Amino acid sequence: MTDLRSGNIAYLHFILAFGILGGAASSILWTTSIATLGHWFNRNRGLATGLATSADGVGGVILPHHVLETRAWNRKFAWTMRCFALVSGCCFLAGMFLLRTRLPRNDHTGLLTLDWAGFRDVRFVLIMAAIFVLDWAVLVPPACLTMCARSRGLQAVSPHVLAILNAASVFGRGVPGLIADRIGRFNVMIVCSAVCTVSIFGLWLGLGTSVGGTISFAIVYGFFSGPAYSLTPVCVAQLCKTEVYASRYGTAYGVVSLATLAGVPLSGTILGTDGGGNYDALVLFCGATYAASTVLFVVTRGVSRGWKPSIKF
Repeated sequence: MTDLRSGNIAYLHFILAFGILGGAASSILWTTSIATLGHWFNRNRGLATGLATSADGVGGVILPHHVLETRAWNRKFAWTMRCFALVSGCCFLAGMFLLRTRLPRNDHTGLLTLDWAGFRDVRFVLIMAAIFVLDWAVLVPPACLTMCARSRGLQAVSPHVLAILNAASVFGRGVPGLIADRIGRFNVMIVCSAVCTVSIFGLWLGLGTSVGGTISFAIVYGFFSGPAYSLTPVCVAQLCKTEVYASRYGTAYGVVSLATLAGVPLSGTILGTDGGGNYDALVLFCGATYAASTVLFVVTRGVSRGWKPSIKF
């Protein structure tokens, strides 16, 4: 990535290095670390996963700020990326030494195969569908909120809304996880998804043309979208034994990755239908898919445990 800015390197090299290699490596690191975490916690699994994933939001606050500051100071972008690589490498090395598995390897699934037994469980198929649709929507605001604010004439706040959203997301991962362990993981997931849906339609679409509305949306959505990253693995774990959790989680997110891959390009296509600025249509798409995901979480909960709201699940 640094060579792309420091030399005349083809765009293909950027795709190969940052897109394919970086994407594959980060996916492997994320999936295996979350799966390993689930081996060690059961009663407090929501809190543990929430605290672990909160670092993602911290990075989303710190790193973009330093990139902007580096540009303002006319420092070379390449050296900024090298510094980030050094910090990331140190964190990865620490994680490699700290992570330990508790259970032996599941010999019923191969090293590079899906856990096909999970597809015979209707609950597992439903939770995969819920997360699949969720991933169409959850990354749209982080990817497009800054551009949307700028297009609506909010240049003063547009550079800061992503940092605000990520800061709120830090608390939106640990706090809902703590509550979820007490009143039910699916219950909290459904409530948070419903609040995100309302905030998209009510704040981003309805009040997104004002500074207050945009900041309010960044805070509300940032907090309540946190469980989309921290509680979805816990919801998958709720539907299977710990011994097969890693293979089920990997299988689920192998399928969900297709939605992650298509979500942002699909958003770009929607924006392109009106000269690159059809943000109302994009917000409607985001809200509709979030609402559909909420319904699928409700159905998964109902099929798994029952339809009474008072049930802890």
